[in-house]
Amino acid sequence: MPWELGFFDGHNGNVAILPLIPPTGELDFTGEEYLEIYPKIDFANLSGSPSIFVNQVRRTEMGSYKSYDEWRRGADKLRPTT
Repeated sequence: MPWELGFFDGHNGNVAILPLIPPTGELDFTGEEYLEIYPKIDFANLSGSPSIFVNQVRRTEMGSYKSYDEWRRGADKLRPTT
């Protein structure tokens, strides 16, 4: 997967990951820290309608987020600043 992420990141810079979260509910990128530089996809049920959001990946806080469509069309790719 690292090659595919790097390829498409270089191609258009609009890449996000959809993590498969273990039963503990924790995202652990130990050994795969490169995943922390990409935003991640989250799902939410707002007003009875499922929605897709793209969030910055941070270990200690949620960070910024946008709707999937807004992220896809926008220039801000939600990359971590630190």
